[in-house]
Amino acid sequence: MIQFKDVTFTYGETKLFDHFNYEIKDGEHICIAGKSGAGKSTLLNMLLGFVAPVSGQIEIDNLIVSPDNLLQIRSRILFLPQDINLPFQTVRELLQFPYTLRVNRKSHFDETHTLQLFEHLGLSPALIDHSMSQISGGQKQRIALISGLQTGKKILLLDEPTAALDPESTICMGEYLKSLEDTTVFAISHDERFASYFDRTLIL
Repeated sequence: MIQFKDVTFTYGETKLFDHFNYEIKDGEHICIAGKSGAGKSTLLNMLLGFVAPVSGQIEIDNLIVSPDNLLQIRSRILFLPQDINLPFQTVRELLQFPYTLRVNRKSHFDETHTLQLFEHLGLSPALIDHSMSQISGGQKQRIALISGLQTGKKILLLDEPTAALDPESTICMGEYLKSLEDTTVFAISHDERFASYFDRTLIL
């Protein structure tokens, strides 16, 4: 569960949030919408501990978002920014990376399952053998999502995940996320079609 409790946040002289309260239950899918500068990205940044509220507190799975708990909290979250710069030369290298981590070394890379996810997200299976320089921004986002999901994260924070996608790929993304019933999804999007796949829309 994610809870914003009486959160106040200011940016310079602008008060973005004033005693803000909001709760997201485990497995809920919430879309965040609103005008530029309304505080959408700030919500994600507060959950990740990149910025802190002036007052109030944020809890994730009963852990207060604070310096003492950041390692535990971030270990539960997959964050997918809008602009992705990844230190990998090839798509396959990116997909295999999670299995080099100590926590995942008892698992193994399942190429068949990975290629099934490619198809679910509207990606050509042939992309698995491409270099990162050969793929588009929208393809990078979806491949990074597939790579991250292999680590078993149960909280997804997505910043405009369909901004670089065509309508057909947006539908694929929406349908796939909707199928993740045991995963909490908190996503920023201005796309009404994409938002229709979510349980609720939070308008700032």
